[in-house]
Amino acid sequence: MNKKIAIPCAIFLAIQAALYYFMLFDSRGYFNEIAFSFIVLNCLFALAFMSFRKNSALINAGLAFTVIADYFLVLSQPTDQSLGMVAFSCAQTCYAAYLFFVERNRKVRIAGLITRIATVVVVEIVAALVLGDKIDLVSVLSVYYIVNLAASIIFAFLLGKSGLLFAIGLCLFIMCDLFVGFSSAAGVYLDIPTTSLLYKIVFADFNFIWFFYAPSQVMIALNIPIKNYGLKN
Repeated sequence: MNKKIAIPCAIFLAIQAALYYFMLFDSRGYFNEIAFSFIVLNCLFALAFMSFRKNSALINAGLAFTVIADYFLVLSQPTDQSLGMVAFSCAQTCYAAYLFFVERNRKVRIAGLITRIATVVVVEIVAALVLGDKIDLVSVLSVYYIVNLAASIIFAFLLGKSGLLFAIGLCLFIMCDLFVGFSSAAGVYLDIPTTSLLYKIVFADFNFIWFFYAPSQVMIALNIPIKNYGLKN
């Protein structure tokens, strides 16, 4: 790694590690404030290394939309899920656009775009049929969001070494979303027996959502300095 970014990255990781610890294990009642500070700092760190030359500004945009999403989902009282999901969907659109532009093979790029659009349409139709009158804006946005996230994981891994850190970050992101999805769907869209292992894991007395979510955002943010000033693409 370039010495120019090694020290800022080390300081950033140390601060985020401290905030991560207090988020997961501190019981003083400041979780929301600490968690939102973590996401804001993440975005500001990436912004400091932004460059329009290598399409990384799209990752910056995704992180900015993530801050907006977490404002509505973490700080807003009451929580506004629809606005939060709109912002998260915009973030995933930015990441999809980033992966589209960094893919050098034109055929793979076009095939990937067509596959994304077709998959979103098909899954939205299936979700509408399955949910019936239970379908709402949040569920529609959630389908768009999760399909794009899953597709981005695949295309990031297809980039090889240059997309590995981004892909791992997205994998942690989707692990977080699995916990969010199951906890939100339980009793509304899904009937999960309280005696089942899945229920005990999802509703365990531990914040698995932020356990995966916080490091996912750090890994996504680290792509900016590494790609722009560190390792070669």
